[in-house]
Amino acid sequence: MRWEAPSISRFAQTAGFAPPALHTATAIALAGSGGIDHYDVRAGVPGCGRWVGLWALNTDEWPEYRPDDLHDPQAAANVAYALTVRCAGFGWSAVWRAGHDRRWAAHAATASSLDPFLEADHVPIHLNLAERQLAAIGRHLGRRRG
Repeated sequence: MRWEAPSISRFAQTAGFAPPALHTATAIALAGSGGIDHYDVRAGVPGCGRWVGLWALNTDEWPEYRPDDLHDPQAAANVAYALTVRCAGFGWSAVWRAGHDRRWAAHAATASSLDPFLEADHVPIHLNLAERQLAAIGRHLGRRRG
């Protein structure tokens, strides 16, 4: 499944990330896997690199993590957080080391700051309904002045 920034941010926050690291973690996931939880890319000969899951974790570099487990978005977020704590930063991520997350930084920060509003269950407001409500308010105000 492909996840958008607000959902990725929620996984990261549940794992323990808080701003501004939350924004960086979200940007790393967007840059590394494109938001695809079943991301699985191998490069070169075995042992050179296999990037797996939402956070594109190199399981050749971090063999203690099973690739199949990293296809679960929350499990991948938990591993990303654990490695961030263990490494005292995002040095575990090839995406971060290469600076590819920077392109996604502003989008990730905006998405995670809007997340609480996206979670609310709102009644959809259609344009014609809003226009009718504004017209009714205008008529009411016109009667009050007249």
